[in-house]
Amino acid sequence: MVRDAMTELDSIESMLDEQRRFPPPEPIASEAHITDLDEYQSMWRRSIADPAGFWGEIAEEFEW
Repeated sequence: MVRDAMTELDSIESMLDEQRRFPPPEPIASEAHITDLDEYQSMWRRSIADPAGFWGEIAEEFEW
């Protein structure tokens, strides 16, 4: 029983450290607004550092 519990805990730990990536199919990727993980992370950092500026620029892309 204890061994089964440890196996489950190990399994949970490995899921928390997931490193696999699943790229989208090319037809979807070619239409994406964000082209890669680096661009996403850059946008995320900016949204944290300057939320008003970041979201203000995003809002300019909408038709109001």
